[in-house]
Amino acid sequence: MHRLLFFILGLTLLAGCNKWPDRKTYQGKLLHKLVTMTSHETIEGKDYHDTLHLYVDKAGFPTLMNNETAYSRRSQDTLWFVGTYILPKVNNRYQDSLMGFIVLKNDLVTSYDPVRGPIVQFEYDSQRRLIKAHHPLSDDTYTYEFKWKGNLLTEVIKTGGYCGDSTHYAIIYEPNVPRYPNAGIAALLDGTNRIFFSKNNHSNSLLLAGYIGAIPDLAVKEIILTGSTQNIIKFANRLDKNGKLRSYQMTMTNSQYRIKRIFDD
Repeated sequence: MHRLLFFILGLTLLAGCNKWPDRKTYQGKLLHKLVTMTSHETIEGKDYHDTLHLYVDKAGFPTLMNNETAYSRRSQDTLWFVGTYILPKVNNRYQDSLMGFIVLKNDLVTSYDPVRGPIVQFEYDSQRRLIKAHHPLSDDTYTYEFKWKGNLLTEVIKTGGYCGDSTHYAIIYEPNVPRYPNAGIAALLDGTNRIFFSKNNHSNSLLLAGYIGAIPDLAVKEIILTGSTQNIIKFANRLDKNGKLRSYQMTMTNSQYRIKRIFDD
């Protein structure tokens, strides 16, 4: 059921005569639109835009991203993906092929292997909350420890690298707003890691569909970075009267980078 939260909560477009209806038949399967997420990035004054229409099958498995196959099953617990990776750069958009393997256990990603890049490994607790990620980078390995209080991810500690540096992320949520499932998705998608999400729809679709585990249920207000990296990440959220997240914009105190994500009905 956790993988169908976005669908149940209505983050889908109404059925109609448009290119992205809320139901679609693909390779003989009836799919439902889980979410439409529009992203607007600004990097050093240049703007980039992307829209993800994510469709899932009746079990909540991410099957179609826009008109591209999301994942193919090699076995019950192994997924294969092939696609296009687009990385925004200052003067152009760099495009390259993307392929890799995903290993699942109990419908949670335990290994993300992009073939031409480092393998990211994930660990979870008994409540399906992400508690650790291992991310090799060149000759170094970074470890991310995720600390939760109930349904809220409150701290992330990043250690490793050439000098064994450490960065602490303190996550602060919006006060006096209703709790709503998945309202704090920014904490995982843009706030604390940026090691396996944000830049390609394959990894984003896993998070949106619930395959990276639990998502905080309050909107994120800010994240304070201390240690080897110091910064303040601020979020401007638009919520409906029930606390449902409609959009958020992220800015950094010590960077010109910002991103806005919109979740459409």
